[in-house]
Amino acid sequence: MRVSVVITSYNQKDYLTQAIDSVLAQTVAPYEIIICDDYSSDGSRDLIRQYSKTYKRRVRAIFHERNLGVTRNRNSGLKSARGDYITTLDGDDLYLPEKLDKEMRKAKDSNAPLVYSNILYINEEGQETGIRYKNNRQLEGCLFEEIATLKYPAPREVLIKRSCIEELGYQDESLEINEDFEWIARLSSRYPFATVKEPLAKHRFHPNGLHQSGRLLLLETLAKVTEKMVIYCEKSIVRNKLQTRKAISAFSHLSRARIEMHQANPSQAIRSVQRSISQDWLRSSSYDLYMRLVMPKLFKRQHRIADQLMLGPLPIPFYLLRGLF
Repeated sequence: MRVSVVITSYNQKDYLTQAIDSVLAQTVAPYEIIICDDYSSDGSRDLIRQYSKTYKRRVRAIFHERNLGVTRNRNSGLKSARGDYITTLDGDDLYLPEKLDKEMRKAKDSNAPLVYSNILYINEEGQETGIRYKNNRQLEGCLFEEIATLKYPAPREVLIKRSCIEELGYQDESLEINEDFEWIARLSSRYPFATVKEPLAKHRFHPNGLHQSGRLLLLETLAKVTEKMVIYCEKSIVRNKLQTRKAISAFSHLSRARIEMHQANPSQAIRSVQRSISQDWLRSSSYDLYMRLVMPKLFKRQHRIADQLMLGPLPIPFYLLRGLF
């Protein structure tokens, strides 16, 4: 089984060495390492040249002469990969030493086209700050509905059979945000997952999050991606397509409500939340947003009490649902 690792790089020199070294240090070596640089200006290109010169048989470099954006940059590596399986890595993240070994063995034993593992979160200094799936509670099989409606965090750094990519396509180059989420959700609509229930990679979070205009763009892109999920559902491997369509529709209305709330249009946001609940009345986040819109003071007090008692989300009193529809 040959595995290609595609590393994307753009002005991440401070972390790029760690990323490349973590792949070179795998207990089972990949067939090839493809490093795609998106016209970096911080010295990353010189660093990549050194690696490709030192490891001629294992490291290939792709240098772009203008900035293409994260999606096109990653696709350039995916399209040039020659392995039977392909996986990716951002230039500021890293693998743990046994990632490829354990995921390759899982793929072989289960004959699964998609394999993923847990991920540790780290800060800029490399200190661990959290984990993606608490207690390694990871799901297997068809996860399309769970991923498409964000009921389950989409797997990252997935080991993907190349034939799956050739059939369903590469990442959507019209997207610069949520492009990886859309891609994994699309793949999950047609292929099942297997998982290794332990952390095998580290994902780095940076302190400078999205500002307000960036958050609106994120929400709008998510709403756009969700519309595609209805189309993917028609040819998906889910057993109950009607239920999945309703769940996706509910999430689409909920996404629209968040955009309308961000745009200071609470009345329209309330109507969108009501539509969401009518499609999937068990989705607790819809009630959460409804309370925030209709009874903001009660919402804040309820969550303050929950935080003080270290409880999870509190149930919504049924009397609040009167007149909801």
